[in-house]
Amino acid sequence: MKAIPSSLRATNQRLLLERLLRDGIATRAELADRTGMSRPTAGKILDELLSAQVVQTVASGTEELQRKLGRPGQPLRLDAKTPRFALIQVGVTETQVQWAPVAGANDETPNDTFATPSTALQWIEQLQSLVSRKAPKTLWGTVVSLPGVVDEAQGRSLFSPNLRWSPPVVWLDELRQVLGKPVRVVQEIRALALGHMQQSPEERDFLLIDSGDGVGAAAVMNGQLFVGASPVVAELGHSPVLGQTRLCGCGATGCLETLLSERGLQTSWQTANKSTCGETFKNALSQATVPPWLLETLDATAQSAASSLNLFGLRRVILTGCFSSLSSGAWEHLCRGIVNGALPSRFAGVSVQLGHRKRFRGLSAAAVNRLLNLG
Repeated sequence: MKAIPSSLRATNQRLLLERLLRDGIATRAELADRTGMSRPTAGKILDELLSAQVVQTVASGTEELQRKLGRPGQPLRLDAKTPRFALIQVGVTETQVQWAPVAGANDETPNDTFATPSTALQWIEQLQSLVSRKAPKTLWGTVVSLPGVVDEAQGRSLFSPNLRWSPPVVWLDELRQVLGKPVRVVQEIRALALGHMQQSPEERDFLLIDSGDGVGAAAVMNGQLFVGASPVVAELGHSPVLGQTRLCGCGATGCLETLLSERGLQTSWQTANKSTCGETFKNALSQATVPPWLLETLDATAQSAASSLNLFGLRRVILTGCFSSLSSGAWEHLCRGIVNGALPSRFAGVSVQLGHRKRFRGLSAAAVNRLLNLG
């Protein structure tokens, strides 16, 4: 891997790679036309990518090619065989690792996992042990998703209310020493948003909200992740809920996360059902009649989501994580609350849809965008 002396050349290379990541298979002519560059320029860069084993030709008898009959020229795709990136998801209870090719993996199944320990030092030691035993020798770099407030440019975890590692870790330095390869970090909800963009490239403007160990959000505008003046961006989970007194991991009182996270939902259910026998938390979420304790959380969520749509000027909401466990009645109540509270619904319409977590896919996109500099 070599640095590219021309920023324009690097930009063109990235455009071709991102296009292939979205399209899967395309000819040289199609890639040139879709990226807006000349065919000789695109062809020369693609020749170099073929030599570097980043791109591969597609055999004429493959099923994928048969679905695209009538294409002139030699079809190309990103290399889907050789592991090039270590994609690492740092969760509150579990760390997942995928050894992925440039094209990314076919699903969200990790190759390896280990329990996330209580300190960053222990985590580094466990990762080092895993890398020494199982990491492919063909890796080019690493992308890590982290919870909490993350300075992606500096590779720092600034504040994580749920992970609670102290002091903050300088991830770029630590992981570069462990892996001996370039490292980039991505905030975990932003990685989910990148994954959704890869899955649905036609959706270029949306707010993604995820509920799990915590509650987070990411805004996408004109096909790009929104970046603010500070690393604190779309922290929906730490929006205050009027009248709520639960202590949040961030140190404040009454954050939405204390209601909407998986732990918060379970706390609300347990508080409301101390004398109820036989009912499980999962059953409680899927009840046809929405219980009062859940209505409070849904209303607070709708208010925060609608306020965010008004703030960012967006009209689409993607909900992932715990939202998939809601009953149809609870889902309809939540969607109605978001739409009624969002100003764009008065003149243009607002949509709310359930999405699936595609974090590894998002990390693959980040790896292509932020790690591949080939000359």
